[in-house]
Amino acid sequence: MTDNKFEDFDVESLEEDIQKTAEAATPAAQAAPVQTAPVQAAPAVNQAPSAAQTAPATNQVPPTNGAASAPAANKKKRKTKAFLETADVEILWKDRKRYLGMPISFTRYEVDQTRFTSRIGFFNTVTNETLLYRIMDLKLSRSLGQKIFGVGTITLYSADTSHNTFELKNIKKPEKVRRYLSNLVEKEREDRRLTGRELFGVADGGYDMPDLDGDGFPG
Repeated sequence: MTDNKFEDFDVESLEEDIQKTAEAATPAAQAAPVQTAPVQAAPAVNQAPSAAQTAPATNQVPPTNGAASAPAANKKKRKTKAFLETADVEILWKDRKRYLGMPISFTRYEVDQTRFTSRIGFFNTVTNETLLYRIMDLKLSRSLGQKIFGVGTITLYSADTSHNTFELKNIKKPEKVRRYLSNLVEKEREDRRLTGRELFGVADGGYDMPDLDGDGFPG
């Protein structure tokens, strides 16, 4: 009975039906246009601002505190440079306190264009100075031993109230140094346009200047 069922099944008629169905579906598929949904993501990407468009916004940022303080920093540097240039003054004369004519001590004397400076000591150094125009008088003294070794002591009388006398002890070529210091003092007074009365007034306000030459006037 099973064999009769398979015999009744017509394979050729089934293939013909499948082919007809496929031929009927192909024209319909070709005729119907394929409609795809529009892509909406692309306009969103095109509307994104570029880096060039955002650059002006970045340039419009207000200056920070660092940029505002740049002129102040440059001004401070100029002041520091001017101070250092002023500190490096030219030394016109310098010497040391000598023993037996040799500069083997730690007492040093320096003179620049405007002031006299003495530095005493090595581990503990004491520095004294006075302006040249405040020097009222100079005195040179030389003992026999100093003459033998070619040295001498110059005493400076100043109008300073804190330290009114300075001694340049045992310096070399004392006579030449005395004349040189005297010329510097006179030049500084002329540059500052100080008269003799003004100088005596400065001295009278500070201390009693000794009368060295016996003319009745200090100095």
